[in-house]
Amino acid sequence: GDEDVVFAAGGSGGFLTDDANTAQHMAEWLESEFRQKTTCGSVTTVIVPPDGEKSDGWFKNRMASARAKMRRAKALKAELTSLPLEPYVRPCAACGMLAAEFRDDPEGELICNACMKKRQKGRQERGYKQKFEKHLSNVAADKSAIWKNTGLAPDLNALAELDSSKSIGFITMDGNNMGQLLDEIESKDDYFNYSKKLKDTVEKLIFEALIAITKPRDGNWPFEIVLIGGDDVMLFVTAQYAMPVALHIVQRFEQHSDEILQAAGFDPHKHER
Repeated sequence: GDEDVVFAAGGSGGFLTDDANTAQHMAEWLESEFRQKTTCGSVTTVIVPPDGEKSDGWFKNRMASARAKMRRAKALKAELTSLPLEPYVRPCAACGMLAAEFRDDPEGELICNACMKKRQKGRQERGYKQKFEKHLSNVAADKSAIWKNTGLAPDLNALAELDSSKSIGFITMDGNNMGQLLDEIESKDDYFNYSKKLKDTVEKLIFEALIAITKPRDGNWPFEIVLIGGDDVMLFVTAQYAMPVALHIVQRFEQHSDEILQAAGFDPHKHER
Protein backbone atom coordinates (compact mmCIF):
# COMPACT_ATOMS: atom_id res chain seq x y z
CA GLY A 1 0.00 0.00 0.00
CA ASP A 2 0.97 3.64 -0.46
CA GLU A 3 1.28 4.05 3.30
CA ASP A 4 4.19 1.55 3.29
CA VAL A 5 6.26 3.51 0.77
CA VAL A 6 9.07 5.50 2.37
CA PHE A 7 10.16 7.15 -0.86
CA ALA A 8 10.30 6.55 -4.61
CA ALA A 9 12.27 9.01 -6.73
CA GLY A 10 14.74 8.80 -9.57
CA GLY A 11 16.35 5.37 -9.49
CA SER A 12 15.84 4.75 -5.79
CA GLY A 13 13.04 3.67 -3.51
CA GLY A 14 12.23 2.04 -0.21
CA PHE A 15 9.28 0.55 1.62
CA LEU A 16 8.46 -1.05 4.96
CA THR A 17 6.83 -4.39 5.64
CA ASP A 18 6.33 -6.41 8.81
CA ASP A 19 6.63 -9.76 7.05
CA ALA A 20 9.99 -11.29 6.07
CA ASN A 21 8.45 -13.43 3.31
CA THR A 22 6.77 -10.37 1.77
CA ALA A 23 10.06 -8.49 1.84
CA GLN A 24 11.88 -11.31 0.08
CA HIS A 25 9.10 -11.73 -2.49
CA MET A 26 9.03 -8.00 -3.26
CA ALA A 27 12.81 -7.78 -3.60
CA GLU A 28 12.85 -10.66 -6.09
CA TRP A 29 9.84 -9.24 -7.96
CA LEU A 30 11.42 -5.78 -8.27
CA GLU A 31 14.67 -7.11 -9.73
CA SER A 32 12.85 -9.42 -12.15
CA GLU A 33 10.27 -6.85 -13.24
CA PHE A 34 12.91 -4.16 -13.75
CA ARG A 35 14.90 -6.47 -16.01
CA GLN A 36 11.83 -7.47 -18.00
CA LYS A 37 10.61 -3.92 -18.54
CA THR A 38 14.03 -2.54 -19.55
CA THR A 39 15.46 -5.68 -21.23
CA CYS A 40 19.05 -4.75 -20.35
CA GLY A 41 18.71 -2.76 -17.12
CA SER A 42 19.29 -4.07 -13.62
CA VAL A 43 18.41 -2.92 -10.13
CA THR A 44 19.83 -3.94 -6.77
CA THR A 45 17.56 -4.59 -3.79
CA VAL A 46 18.51 -5.25 -0.18
CA ILE A 47 16.49 -6.26 2.87
CA VAL A 48 17.23 -4.97 6.35
CA PRO A 49 15.61 -7.07 9.11
CA PRO A 50 14.13 -5.41 12.22
CA ASP A 51 16.42 -4.82 15.15
CA GLY A 52 14.37 -5.36 18.26
CA GLU A 53 11.61 -2.98 19.30
CA LYS A 54 10.89 0.33 17.57
CA SER A 55 12.78 2.47 20.04
CA ASP A 56 13.91 6.05 19.46
CA GLY A 57 16.03 6.33 16.35
CA TRP A 58 15.00 2.93 14.95
CA PHE A 59 14.06 4.27 11.54
CA LYS A 60 17.22 6.36 11.18
CA ASN A 61 19.39 3.39 12.15
CA ARG A 62 17.56 1.00 9.78
CA MET A 63 17.96 3.40 6.84
CA ALA A 64 21.65 3.82 7.60
CA SER A 65 22.02 0.02 7.62
CA ALA A 66 20.12 -0.23 4.35
CA ARG A 67 22.41 2.29 2.62
CA ALA A 68 25.53 0.51 3.87
CA LYS A 69 24.15 -2.87 2.77
CA MET A 70 23.24 -1.42 -0.64
CA ARG A 71 26.77 -0.12 -1.20
CA ARG A 72 28.21 -3.58 -0.47
CA ALA A 73 25.65 -5.33 -2.69
CA LYS A 74 26.40 -3.04 -5.63
CA ALA A 75 30.15 -3.48 -5.19
CA LEU A 76 29.77 -7.27 -5.34
CA LYS A 77 27.92 -7.19 -8.64
CA ALA A 78 30.08 -7.71 -11.71
CA GLU A 79 27.76 -6.88 -14.59
CA LEU A 80 28.90 -7.40 -18.17
CA THR A 81 29.31 -4.04 -19.91
CA SER A 82 28.16 -5.61 -23.18
CA LEU A 83 26.99 -8.97 -24.44
CA PRO A 84 29.19 -10.84 -26.94
CA LEU A 85 27.60 -10.94 -30.41
CA GLU A 86 28.19 -13.63 -33.00
CA PRO A 87 29.42 -12.59 -36.49
CA TYR A 88 26.07 -13.48 -38.07
CA VAL A 89 24.11 -11.22 -35.66
CA ARG A 90 23.46 -7.57 -36.58
CA PRO A 91 24.24 -5.28 -33.63
CA CYS A 92 21.71 -2.63 -32.63
CA ALA A 93 22.18 0.55 -34.67
CA ALA A 94 21.44 2.68 -31.59
CA CYS A 95 23.41 1.16 -28.70
CA GLY A 96 25.71 -1.28 -30.52
CA MET A 97 25.56 -3.61 -27.51
CA LEU A 98 22.62 -5.96 -28.05
CA ALA A 99 21.40 -7.87 -31.08
CA ALA A 100 19.02 -6.02 -33.41
CA GLU A 101 15.47 -7.41 -33.33
CA PHE A 102 13.27 -4.70 -34.83
CA ARG A 103 13.21 -2.24 -37.72
CA ASP A 104 12.21 1.11 -36.29
CA ASP A 105 9.86 3.21 -38.39
CA PRO A 106 10.07 5.87 -39.69
CA GLU A 107 13.87 5.83 -39.33
CA GLY A 108 14.09 2.22 -40.51
CA GLU A 109 17.04 1.46 -38.23
CA LEU A 110 17.62 -2.09 -37.01
CA ILE A 111 17.55 -1.83 -33.22
CA CYS A 112 17.39 -4.08 -30.17
CA ASN A 113 14.39 -4.67 -27.92
CA ALA A 114 15.74 -2.38 -25.19
CA CYS A 115 16.21 0.57 -27.53
CA MET A 116 12.79 -0.02 -29.08
CA LYS A 117 11.20 0.19 -25.64
CA LYS A 118 13.09 3.41 -24.91
CA ARG A 119 11.95 5.01 -28.16
CA GLN A 120 8.34 3.96 -27.72
CA LYS A 121 8.33 5.38 -24.20
CA GLY A 122 10.05 8.54 -25.37
CA ARG A 123 7.50 9.14 -28.10
CA GLN A 124 4.74 8.91 -25.52
CA GLU A 125 6.25 11.10 -22.81
CA ARG A 126 9.18 12.88 -24.44
CA GLY A 127 10.70 15.92 -22.79
CA TYR A 128 8.21 16.22 -19.92
CA LYS A 129 5.84 17.71 -22.47
CA GLN A 130 2.61 16.84 -20.69
CA LYS A 131 3.87 18.00 -17.29
CA PHE A 132 5.13 21.32 -18.71
CA GLU A 133 1.83 21.93 -20.47
CA LYS A 134 -0.04 21.14 -17.25
CA HIS A 135 2.12 23.68 -15.43
CA LEU A 136 1.37 26.26 -18.13
CA SER A 137 -2.36 25.76 -17.57
CA ASN A 138 -1.91 27.13 -14.05
CA VAL A 139 0.20 30.12 -15.07
CA ALA A 140 -1.23 33.61 -15.53
CA ALA A 141 -2.50 34.27 -19.06
CA ASP A 142 -0.03 37.09 -19.71
CA LYS A 143 2.87 34.68 -19.10
CA SER A 144 1.45 31.60 -20.80
CA ALA A 145 0.07 33.24 -23.95
CA ILE A 146 3.33 33.03 -25.93
CA TRP A 147 3.46 29.25 -25.34
CA LYS A 148 0.11 28.61 -26.97
CA ASN A 149 0.27 26.29 -30.01
CA THR A 150 3.98 25.55 -29.42
CA GLY A 151 5.81 22.30 -28.65
CA LEU A 152 9.07 20.38 -28.57
CA ALA A 153 11.56 20.73 -31.41
CA PRO A 154 11.74 17.54 -33.54
CA ASP A 155 15.31 16.73 -32.42
CA LEU A 156 18.49 18.30 -31.03
CA ASN A 157 19.60 19.55 -34.46
CA ALA A 158 16.32 21.44 -34.80
CA LEU A 159 16.73 22.72 -31.24
CA ALA A 160 20.18 24.12 -32.09
CA GLU A 161 18.72 25.89 -35.15
CA LEU A 162 16.61 28.01 -32.81
CA ASP A 163 19.78 29.70 -31.52
CA SER A 164 21.78 32.26 -33.53
CA SER A 165 24.98 30.36 -32.68
CA LYS A 166 23.42 27.05 -33.83
CA SER A 167 24.46 25.61 -30.46
CA ILE A 168 22.80 24.17 -27.38
CA GLY A 169 23.76 23.99 -23.72
CA PHE A 170 23.45 20.85 -21.59
CA ILE A 171 22.57 21.59 -17.97
CA THR A 172 23.07 18.92 -15.33
CA MET A 173 22.55 19.50 -11.63
CA ASP A 174 22.88 17.43 -8.46
CA GLY A 175 22.09 18.71 -4.97
CA ASN A 176 24.97 19.04 -2.53
CA ASN A 177 25.11 17.05 0.72
CA MET A 178 21.73 15.41 0.12
CA GLY A 179 23.05 12.04 1.29
CA GLN A 180 24.24 13.61 4.54
CA LEU A 181 20.79 15.10 5.06
CA LEU A 182 19.15 11.71 4.54
CA ASP A 183 21.35 10.21 7.23
CA GLU A 184 19.86 12.59 9.79
CA ILE A 185 16.14 12.08 9.10
CA GLU A 186 14.51 10.43 12.11
CA SER A 187 11.11 9.14 10.92
CA LYS A 188 9.41 7.48 7.97
CA ASP A 189 6.93 10.34 7.60
CA ASP A 190 9.72 12.94 7.52
CA TYR A 191 11.60 10.85 4.95
CA PHE A 192 8.49 10.58 2.77
CA ASN A 193 7.64 14.29 3.10
CA TYR A 194 11.22 15.30 2.32
CA SER A 195 11.36 13.12 -0.80
CA LYS A 196 8.03 14.44 -2.10
CA LYS A 197 8.80 18.07 -1.29
CA LEU A 198 12.20 17.86 -2.98
CA LYS A 199 10.73 16.26 -6.11
CA ASP A 200 7.82 18.70 -6.39
CA THR A 201 9.96 21.76 -5.63
CA VAL A 202 12.70 20.98 -8.13
CA GLU A 203 10.19 20.18 -10.89
CA LYS A 204 8.31 23.43 -10.25
CA LEU A 205 11.54 25.46 -10.20
CA ILE A 206 12.63 24.01 -13.55
CA PHE A 207 9.31 24.90 -15.18
CA GLU A 208 9.31 28.39 -13.63
CA ALA A 209 12.87 29.07 -14.80
CA LEU A 210 12.08 28.03 -18.37
CA ILE A 211 8.97 30.22 -18.48
CA ALA A 212 10.72 33.20 -16.89
CA ILE A 213 13.91 33.07 -18.98
CA THR A 214 13.13 31.46 -22.35
CA LYS A 215 10.73 32.15 -25.19
CA PRO A 216 9.50 29.80 -27.93
CA ARG A 217 10.69 30.41 -31.45
CA ASP A 218 9.10 29.31 -34.70
CA GLY A 219 6.56 27.32 -32.70
CA ASN A 220 9.24 25.31 -30.88
CA TRP A 221 10.30 25.28 -27.25
CA PRO A 222 13.97 26.33 -26.83
CA PHE A 223 14.61 23.46 -24.44
CA GLU A 224 14.07 19.77 -23.82
CA ILE A 225 13.99 18.28 -20.33
CA VAL A 226 15.76 14.94 -20.08
CA LEU A 227 15.40 14.14 -16.38
CA ILE A 228 14.00 15.53 -13.16
CA GLY A 229 14.56 12.91 -10.48
CA GLY A 230 14.68 14.23 -6.94
CA ASP A 231 17.65 16.59 -6.88
CA ASP A 232 19.04 15.26 -10.18
CA VAL A 233 18.32 17.43 -13.24
CA MET A 234 19.33 17.17 -16.90
CA LEU A 235 18.06 19.38 -19.69
CA PHE A 236 19.04 20.83 -23.05
CA VAL A 237 18.59 24.56 -23.63
CA THR A 238 19.51 26.72 -26.60
CA ALA A 239 22.90 28.33 -25.98
CA GLN A 240 21.68 31.88 -25.29
CA TYR A 241 19.50 30.68 -22.42
CA ALA A 242 21.75 28.02 -20.87
CA MET A 243 23.59 30.12 -18.28
CA PRO A 244 20.62 32.34 -17.28
CA VAL A 245 18.40 29.25 -16.79
CA ALA A 246 21.06 27.42 -14.75
CA LEU A 247 21.64 30.49 -12.55
CA HIS A 248 17.92 31.02 -12.03
CA ILE A 249 17.41 27.41 -10.91
CA VAL A 250 20.33 27.53 -8.47
CA GLN A 251 19.17 30.81 -6.93
CA ARG A 252 15.56 29.69 -6.59
CA PHE A 253 16.59 26.35 -5.09
CA GLU A 254 18.52 28.19 -2.38
CA GLN A 255 15.46 30.35 -1.67
CA HIS A 256 13.27 27.27 -1.26
CA SER A 257 15.78 25.22 0.74
CA ASP A 258 14.18 26.13 4.08
CA GLU A 259 10.88 24.59 2.94
CA ILE A 260 12.66 21.38 1.99
CA LEU A 261 14.43 21.23 5.35
CA GLN A 262 11.15 21.79 7.19
CA ALA A 263 9.54 18.94 5.24
CA ALA A 264 12.34 16.70 6.55
CA GLY A 265 11.57 17.72 10.11
CA PHE A 266 14.52 20.09 10.55
CA ASP A 267 14.67 23.63 11.88
CA PRO A 268 16.21 25.62 8.99
CA HIS A 269 17.70 28.16 11.41
CA LYS A 270 19.63 25.48 13.28
CA HIS A 271 20.51 23.11 10.45
CA GLU A 272 23.65 23.71 8.42
CA ARG A 273 23.09 23.61 4.66
